[in-house]
Amino acid sequence: MDAVLRNTGKNFDATPYNDDGFRFIIEMIKAVQGEEELTKRPIITASASPTSPLQFSAEVTKITSRATKYNLPIAVLSCPLAGATSPVTLAGTLVQQNAEMLAGITMVQLLNPGNPVQYSPRCIPLDMLTGQACYGIEATMMNVGCVQLAQYYGLPCDVYGLDTDSKILDE
Repeated sequence: MDAVLRNTGKNFDATPYNDDGFRFIIEMIKAVQGEEELTKRPIITASASPTSPLQFSAEVTKITSRATKYNLPIAVLSCPLAGATSPVTLAGTLVQQNAEMLAGITMVQLLNPGNPVQYSPRCIPLDMLTGQACYGIEATMMNVGCVQLAQYYGLPCDVYGLDTDSKILDE
């Protein structure tokens, strides 16, 4: 966190592992930016990641609550693994991640109406043969669906870029 604060003035993601760590992150940001400026023009975005399927842990809920006290932008990061923590079908995984996203967005808005929020799903298919997360066209198709859902809701969106599970770099 110290290295980031010394080397950028841009907004960056501050995803803590737990609420205790997030408390220290907030204190560091307040020392650099001041509490009033932090709430008006925050330089960090916090993340709230549900545990698929359809759960928010106590720690994520505490982090979300702390972030909304400072009006920090919050990226809801639903991370279903198609075939493991969500339905095996791409459409089923999109439905589940959307439910998780809407639950997270609702929690944020109940804690602090008008709090900035970002639709940030991380849908990944599972290779049933190896048990490994894989990328390629299926992940890309789910990302396209997620972007369309975010556009439907009028929310800023952040998804993984085009990926591959190729063994070597090529064209």
